[in-house]
Amino acid sequence: MDNSRKCRATGKVIFETLIEAKLTMFRLKWGFKHIKDIYGKRVKHRQGRPVQKRAYYCPHCDGFHLTKWGKSDFKAYQEIQSKGL
Repeated sequence: MDNSRKCRATGKVIFETLIEAKLTMFRLKWGFKHIKDIYGKRVKHRQGRPVQKRAYYCPHCDGFHLTKWGKSDFKAYQEIQSKGL
């Protein structure tokens, strides 16, 4: 897929299918190489590692995007939005 395609509403890369989005997420996670500092010592566990947790459907572009928000984060966000805060 052409990674230059971006959603106009969110600015995120558009993936045609959920499978394609999840495969990209796993490639980022498992293809990540540990970073070492100038002394050859490994940088701490999560620093610099991709944080994408899930893929979701976007009604604006009819595609899929990656996010670091878990389902509970999104539900809490929806509740706040529905209350009008």
